[in-house]
Amino acid sequence: MRVCRWHSSTLVLGLGLLLVSGCGLATGDEVAHAADLDGDGTVSPDEFVEFAQRQEDGTVAGDKLDANGDGKVSTEEFVAFAKKQAAGEDSDHGPAQMTADNFDEYTKGSKAAFVKFSAPWCGHCTTMEEPFRQLATTVHSKHPGSVRIGSVDCDDQREFCEMFQIEGFPTLLLMKDPEVYEDATPVLFQGERDYDGMLEFLQQEGVVPA
Repeated sequence: MRVCRWHSSTLVLGLGLLLVSGCGLATGDEVAHAADLDGDGTVSPDEFVEFAQRQEDGTVAGDKLDANGDGKVSTEEFVAFAKKQAAGEDSDHGPAQMTADNFDEYTKGSKAAFVKFSAPWCGHCTTMEEPFRQLATTVHSKHPGSVRIGSVDCDDQREFCEMFQIEGFPTLLLMKDPEVYEDATPVLFQGERDYDGMLEFLQQEGVVPA
């Protein structure tokens, strides 16, 4: 598997992981949020409530308030939902740009997280940007609450990447039950870095339906 690597030594912090890894993330132009139902450029409380109800009913795709599907909406689930909607994350269902500060927020309420650790100068990362975005769009829209798909820029988040012993790019890790990432047990993706290969991996790991 072709990889890009840091040339300086990488600090190894104790998660007990031995990773043999593979090499940005294109962010779209700013668009109106889907909860702006009347298209006036703002989201009123009534619009937000109606938008959330439509997602619960399956009328529109995206995260649901009842993220874990237990039939109840906890305060944490509501706050996480509101923050994601306010950030406009689900306007195109693409991958989230994750950092050490927002990782818990983005993954809260999801059964797993599939994270691409990359660097903007890495050609292999650039090559897989489009299939990774397609994967995120499919999973986030068709299977909300199952897997949160995101990317970490290791040039910007070097210490965070070193915590996971990231040495080459792209490295893709699947973290099941990732609400506290230090306690998650990552599964290293080693397959083909295309849409079909990544989707099949998530299906085989049981985090999205086959």
